[in-house]
Amino acid sequence: MYAVAVGCGKSGREQSGPQATAAEPPHGLPATPPRKSESRHLAPGIISVRMLGPLDSATPNPTPVRASIAEDVMGADSRLAIPAESGALVVPIVSGKNGDVSGIGLALWSVDVDGHQYRLVGEDRNPAVAFVSVNSMKNPAVKTTHISGGDVVDFKLLKPAELR
Repeated sequence: MYAVAVGCGKSGREQSGPQATAAEPPHGLPATPPRKSESRHLAPGIISVRMLGPLDSATPNPTPVRASIAEDVMGADSRLAIPAESGALVVPIVSGKNGDVSGIGLALWSVDVDGHQYRLVGEDRNPAVAFVSVNSMKNPAVKTTHISGGDVVDFKLLKPAELR
């Protein structure tokens, strides 16, 4: 079983719509260029991912959801592998109810780094996984597991993996 922490649903978005603009750098300084990744090899650990769309365990055959990396991910060599805010694709691998527990199993399928899409590849078919569940015996008001857009889910990378 995989442990996971689900955020409180705060999206961190300050503005939306056509009025939202990027902040100008102070005093006419040039904008900071995006940081480039320097590593493609990941060590076991946690990858925090902000979901950009909702998922619910009651939905049959849920579809993949776009996401973004919530925090920098360092490579096995301690160099930057995946910068925060990089795009990602999360794929539901199991969803449903078993007795009083409803849940959603997720795989971090790919990440967008430096303008390229990379698949996470390792010994396991899905190297970075998370399982989000709700026990209706402990919380009778909740019958399904729901992940909202903006929630942060921690994916466990149990063995080394590569970005390919």
